[in-house]
Amino acid sequence: VDAVDCMSAFPERLRSAVAEVAAEYRCSTTGWVGWTQLPAFYWIGKQLRTNVEQWEDALATWQRLVSCMGYCTGSRNCGRAGFLGRPGMTPEKARHVWLRLKAEYLMIAAECGGCVGEVS
Repeated sequence: VDAVDCMSAFPERLRSAVAEVAAEYRCSTTGWVGWTQLPAFYWIGKQLRTNVEQWEDALATWQRLVSCMGYCTGSRNCGRAGFLGRPGMTPEKARHVWLRLKAEYLMIAAECGGCVGEVS
């Protein structure tokens, strides 16, 4: 999987799994919900979590937030929490990642009318 395909691989796999489960149990995915949770321990000592939303919307939110973090390197670890250990990651680069992530998180919260806690 190259870096471009990386962001589409997980969503497509999730959509496929949701369709399979819905078919297996003969149910509709209407009303299925989810939320996005991303590690932010390095910056604020906890995870960022979005409000509960329809699962497709939660997936889109995940894509927005993960793209801010620069996770996708084409490796099988795309989207995992170890990005600070990447070659070339410096405290300054990590600070820039946080500024992008924080801005996007606050924008998402404003868009969905959610209330988020204080984000340093």
